[in-house]
Amino acid sequence: MSSPFDLATVRKGWSFGGYQSNGAPGAIIRARCADGKVRHATVTAYADSYWTLPARVSVKGKTVSGHVYLHDSCGDSPEIRFTPYGWRKNHSMLPDWKQGGAA
Repeated sequence: MSSPFDLATVRKGWSFGGYQSNGAPGAIIRARCADGKVRHATVTAYADSYWTLPARVSVKGKTVSGHVYLHDSCGDSPEIRFTPYGWRKNHSMLPDWKQGGAA
């Protein structure tokens, strides 16, 4: 199975939650955050690895920088998740994902 962020998929586009995204900067993706809320994540750059896209979300009026990725736990349907960069400003606006990937 290929990553939803690999170059071929980014070129042809992919869909999640009713949003079509090509993974290009400025694209908007619906992503679940560790607090359990689904937020609109804005892609900020092209894929920085095979598995993630740099993105940002807004939490209580603050911009939180991080990345989105496809979380696929055994037996569950995959979902797009957002994780903040721990060294960036406002990262503490969102809790950490708990062990096992459950919010």
